[in-house]
Amino acid sequence: MLEHTNSRLEESLLVLRGLGIQTTSSASTYLSTASTRFIPTTAIQDIFIHEAFKGFEVRFYLAIVVEGEEDVVVVFPVSWYLLEYL
Repeated sequence: MLEHTNSRLEESLLVLRGLGIQTTSSASTYLSTASTRFIPTTAIQDIFIHEAFKGFEVRFYLAIVVEGEEDVVVVFPVSWYLLEYL
C-alpha cells in the first residue's frame, strides 16, 4: 500500500494481487466524501511512471492505462511525487 497525506488530502493506492488496484482520495474535512476507484486486473493494459514539468522541477507520476478508456488514470492526481517516493 502506497499512501500520501498532506494537511488537506490523503491519497492511497492498494494493490491486490490477482484482483486489481484500488485508488482512494479523501479530504480531511467532514463536508467532503472519499473517492474510491477499483480497477480490475483484466482491465489494466499497462502501468508506467512518467515525467512532467512543474515550474522548474521535473515531477514523476504513476499512471495506469485502462482498457476501454480514452485517458490514463493518474494515481495521485494532486500529490505528484519525486522519483524517490515511487
